[in-house]
Amino acid sequence: MYIFFYIQSTTVFNLWLKSKNTPKMSKAFHILRAKKDDLNQQAKLIALGQLTSNIAHEIRNPLSAISHACQLLEEDASIQDSSKKMLSIVSKNVQRINQMIDEVLNAHHHDPSKIVSIQLNKFLKDFYVYFCEMEKIPAHQFRLNLMSESVFVDFNPLHLDQILWNLCRNGWRYCSKNSGSLQLSLQENSEDLLTLAVINDGEAITLKDQPRLFEPFYTTETKGTGLGLYVSRELCLQNQANLAFESSEIGTIFSIQLKRKR
Repeated sequence: MYIFFYIQSTTVFNLWLKSKNTPKMSKAFHILRAKKDDLNQQAKLIALGQLTSNIAHEIRNPLSAISHACQLLEEDASIQDSSKKMLSIVSKNVQRINQMIDEVLNAHHHDPSKIVSIQLNKFLKDFYVYFCEMEKIPAHQFRLNLMSESVFVDFNPLHLDQILWNLCRNGWRYCSKNSGSLQLSLQENSEDLLTLAVINDGEAITLKDQPRLFEPFYTTETKGTGLGLYVSRELCLQNQANLAFESSEIGTIFSIQLKRKR
């Protein structure tokens, strides 16, 4: 009720400020508009928390049933090895979905105890193999470029996995599906900084969409939730990393700036 009244009243006041057209009034107008935008963003975040809580409850009930069914089938001695492998994949993805739900619900609850030292080359190789297998991506279309030396970072491994999964899945969705259309690259920026980049050769992100790319609920897909990039950026911030992007006619780069552990 308060938010509705505030927005409506400031809309009328904005029109009055514009009619005055003086430097002081213009400055006041921009300050007031910024405050209104902040209030709108807070309202979105409150709605996001309520929505994710409800979604988590609705999703976890069938997930529990799937997980229990998998456990019973895995205990069946008559199940063939090929079927056991498929059941293992189902179980892993049930766990992954549960982890994703937890991360979305706790996007603003930082737990330093879960940040550990990660050997990036090994972590990225494991991620790359599993991602290609799950998304059925040919190796020549998705390239992995690593540094020659072993490098370490302090990061929550579940967070890094979710961030990369979001970025790589988006990259694969929009790339041209040619050789090297999608790339995951690790480079040294300086002695203390590393850049982990997800690069795709798809069409440029429109200038209209770019300013809102990290907003919760904002999506250009009819079936999208608009949460992937928002959650990815929040998880980066929790791990003292920065997520940014560049987009042009030759493709789009999402880059994560990481502090190198010495």
